[in-house]
Amino acid sequence: GSKYVVIDIPYGRSAKVNKKKAEGLKQKFLKLGKMFDLKLDVILTDGREPIGNGIGPVLELKDIFNVLRRTESPKDLEEKSVLLSGRILELSGKAKKGKGIEMAQGILDSGKAYKQFEKIIKAQQGKMNHLPKPKYKHIIRAKRNLKIKHIDNKLINDLGRHLGCPEDKAAGIYLHKKRGEVVEKGKPIMTFYAVSKEKLNYAEKFYNKNKKKIIEY
Repeated sequence: GSKYVVIDIPYGRSAKVNKKKAEGLKQKFLKLGKMFDLKLDVILTDGREPIGNGIGPVLELKDIFNVLRRTESPKDLEEKSVLLSGRILELSGKAKKGKGIEMAQGILDSGKAYKQFEKIIKAQQGKMNHLPKPKYKHIIRAKRNLKIKHIDNKLINDLGRHLGCPEDKAAGIYLHKKRGEVVEKGKPIMTFYAVSKEKLNYAEKFYNKNKKKIIEY
């Protein structure tokens, strides 16, 4: 029953597709939109690295809470969300062309987006304050002062699966720093979370084997 559709295609290094393939997919989706008489748009976004700080169901949900509550919001996640929301507002005629991002940001900053999110959770009989917690964690700390050059999306996803994602809702990875940021010696780069010691050990072995590829300094 959808009338307005915005499709996000992340592309780039360590994403599922490069820019050329993303452009090809975009044209195919636009043709499908015309065939089904949909108001459809496609946005190509930077998919070189993970969006937000959390990888894993609960950690990603906490990122969403932070964006909606306006507390320690992961800026890359917020910007992408506002971009996509702005485009759907323009596509549906709720916002004038070129004014969608401004409207979306206003809705977010006003607290209306968070109130609507609460209504959705309530309608689905969900509980926002009873999230599962991990039993084990392991912190990866910087052995020297360093600047992050790249975080590999595919390997980070593989690492998350080793920790138990997405079946174990509390499992995952929290990225304390992202590309272009400096990490001081002894400070955390990322934290692993798991519900079993075995999965945590499994993930640590995977990380130690691939750490030079997972994060480049």
